[in-house]
Amino acid sequence: RMKIKNSNFFELDINKINSIKFENKFDYIISKRSIINLKSTNQQLKAIENISKLLKKGGKYLACESSANALKNINEFRKFNKLAQIKKPWHNHYIDEDSLKKQKIKNFRLIKIHNFTSGYYFTSRVINALYSKLKNKEPKNSDLLSKVGWLINQNLKNDFSQTKVFEFIKL
Repeated sequence: RMKIKNSNFFELDINKINSIKFENKFDYIISKRSIINLKSTNQQLKAIENISKLLKKGGKYLACESSANALKNINEFRKFNKLAQIKKPWHNHYIDEDSLKKQKIKNFRLIKIHNFTSGYYFTSRVINALYSKLKNKEPKNSDLLSKVGWLINQNLKNDFSQTKVFEFIKL
C-alpha cells in the first residue's frame, strides 16, 4: 500500500457506508466504477446521498463512472453509419445523467461533469469501427485510429466520453 502524508484510504462496500461510523468527515471521497455496479438509478442516488454525509463542508466527491448518455450518443452515430449497437455489460447500470442532475440532496451539488475521453470514444467507437467495416475487419483497441483517439483534442466531439468524472461538492 502506498502511504501519503495526511491521507487515509479505505475500501468499503458502497451499500454499507451509511452504517460505518468515522471519527472525522472527509475532504475528498473518490470512487471508480463503483456506482455503475448498483442495480438501479434509485440505488445509485441513495449511495451518492450516503457518500455526501461523509464529507466535510467544502468536501468533494469524485465519481469516475460510465455514462448512459454518452453510450446513447455513440450508438446514435453507429446506427446512422449502419454499425452494430454497443451494449453495456450485463452487470452494469450506467449513470443516467439527467436523473443525476435532477437529484436533490441537502447541502450537496453536482458541480461538473468531466468529459475527458470524448475524442477517444468517438474516434475508436465510431470512426475506427466504420473504417474497419469498410476494410471488412474487426475493429480493435490496438488499431491506429483508436490510438489516434487518445492524441486528439478530447473536446473535439462533445459528450461521447463513455467514462466521465462526476464532481460533487458539500455545501
